[in-house]
Amino acid sequence: MSGHPRVHRWLLLLTALAAFALYLPTLGYDFAYDSLVQVGLDDYIHQPAHLLDCLSLRVLGQDVLDFNRPLNLVSLIADAQLWGKNPAGFRLTHLFLHAAVAGLLFRWLRIITGSTGASALAALIFALHPLHVETVVEIGYREDLLVAFFLLAGLNAATAFEPGRPGRVWGPGVLTFACLVCAAASKENGIAGPVALAAYWALLRREPGAPKGPWLALIGATSVAVGAFYALRFGLEPKHSIIFAQPAPRLAADPMEWLLTQSRIWTAELCRVVWPTDLCADYGPYNLRNIDAVWALSLVFTLAVAGGVWAFLNRRAALGVVIVLAAIAPVSNLLPIYRPMADRYLYLPMTGLALLLALALARPGRWRPAAWTGAGLVAALLAAATLREEPFWRNGAALWAEVARVNPYSVNGWLGQGDMALDSGRYGEALAYYQKGEVVAHGGSAQVCAGLALAFEALGEHRKAAENLQRATKLDSRFARPETLVRALMYRDDDARRLSLINQRAQTH
Repeated sequence: MSGHPRVHRWLLLLTALAAFALYLPTLGYDFAYDSLVQVGLDDYIHQPAHLLDCLSLRVLGQDVLDFNRPLNLVSLIADAQLWGKNPAGFRLTHLFLHAAVAGLLFRWLRIITGSTGASALAALIFALHPLHVETVVEIGYREDLLVAFFLLAGLNAATAFEPGRPGRVWGPGVLTFACLVCAAASKENGIAGPVALAAYWALLRREPGAPKGPWLALIGATSVAVGAFYALRFGLEPKHSIIFAQPAPRLAADPMEWLLTQSRIWTAELCRVVWPTDLCADYGPYNLRNIDAVWALSLVFTLAVAGGVWAFLNRRAALGVVIVLAAIAPVSNLLPIYRPMADRYLYLPMTGLALLLALALARPGRWRPAAWTGAGLVAALLAAATLREEPFWRNGAALWAEVARVNPYSVNGWLGQGDMALDSGRYGEALAYYQKGEVVAHGGSAQVCAGLALAFEALGEHRKAAENLQRATKLDSRFARPETLVRALMYRDDDARRLSLINQRAQTH
């Protein structure tokens, strides 16, 4: 490997520090989006007794947020005991995790590519990319940081696994196994761990005459453990949920429609990787409006062929392609998911893209100094874009205003702005936001109808409040008993009481 070990250590430290320092301004931000619910509203992570439920996997059968990500809950519970409901403490953990991911990525890229400079540039571009703002800043998405941390830690440990050498089997093997199982317990795309481990051995470590047994045992044990976890996850999943009352909708009715729609999503995600503008917390069909389905499918096919050719010619590139595909598959609507596309879904796949970038930068030739200079400039531009993107997450009002700007057809954008205005006592503004949300949702959102009810109630228009709450109840039966909305983590106690009063007034009249 090129470079002096001391240079390696300094570059690792500098990469991690850059990742950490870039997000220092966010330490003063308030809760926003899912963290308002998971940390601010839900008491689950604030009760240390639930730690045992998570560690014993009993949580897999409980109706709680992130029941299928027990290690994420363990992390949040630990933070809650230290910081209570102080967002700065939770955010500090995110900064350390992101810095650790960047450092681990640099170390792993250097081992795989043998190029210190190319690995540092690729890891830096990963760390500074504005697509990661959602993952790093929003506390509710810690699982994406954790799965990347543990997967990279496991792959780094696997590089030290050397059957036949004393002291290089059990220690690295157990650490690899533990880290990859922890990745799976952090988020669903942790399933990429055993796949990446098998690809790493088959492509880079499998040599004629070398012992295969230890590697096959490690890969097999990891695969069985991860497979058993996912079997428990789906087998113990609560059949009836108050929180997840509605199942995730299918992306499309038939396979061809799914392929065309998913191709448009993949194309949009690739565009955000290459040109990260107009990022937001809630994408929808509006954000795909300029992407033709046939053109998108052609692009996906072309990239698949190009990736396949590169993988055939370069085994290290093949490893990068495998990681990208294994990490993106679980969040590609093969099984229905509640949000078809999001920036956070790309955090783990981009570690595979970083390997491909490092390999491209490591290629010898006269163009390499210019390529490295260009990569450094790109890193600086990405850092500036990240600093510009961060303030949109400083609080709920800023977040939802930006969502409505980027995606004016986002029901959540208008609903969120309405909720912020309602909480601030700006009832007329809240009503206007909810009415825009009603138009966008074509009257099909129970929460928008309930928001209208609360706004009309605050303005003294009790009849209209009752009418809109009745509409909400027709769309979602939970609104007939507002106390269940607290357990469903949809409303605070005070809002549920207001909805109950509207119900009682309607029944008496």
